[in-house]
Amino acid sequence: MKGVLSDETFAQLYGRGVQYFPIGKKSVFVGRLELGQTFTKEVTNVPTDWLFRTGGSSSVRGYDYQSLGISLGGSTVPGRVLAVSSLEYQQPIYKDWLGAVFVDHGGVADQWKDWKGSTGVGVGARWVSPVGMIGIDVAHAIEAKQFRVHFTMGVTF
Repeated sequence: MKGVLSDETFAQLYGRGVQYFPIGKKSVFVGRLELGQTFTKEVTNVPTDWLFRTGGSSSVRGYDYQSLGISLGGSTVPGRVLAVSSLEYQQPIYKDWLGAVFVDHGGVADQWKDWKGSTGVGVGARWVSPVGMIGIDVAHAIEAKQFRVHFTMGVTF
């Protein structure tokens, strides 16, 4: 709250949901949706931890970690609104190994009317280890025209 140890009054709404849909006996289709908005009059007085950037292994694969935001003077700065969605299909391929194909789409903007998403597509492998799932993905960032390799441990999708 402005005037009480702060330069600005703001509020943030954020939510992330994951839904698993079994297909047959062992395959699974996974959907994820992430939405957020920071409400404030003056965004420059809000700490950047309370704004949004996205990109990387648990958001839009194929892009560098937190590289999707608002471009300003050659830098990527965070924005007030965020939307990210992912669809992934996982199929058993050998013993404790799963193959995966996915598409991610998301982005950040200062206002919803300015929001434009970026898309990443790719393939991956998952090992169901005794300590949790370990994964590797090769993803292509469509708009950036780049490939990236992403590693994950645990259920980070």
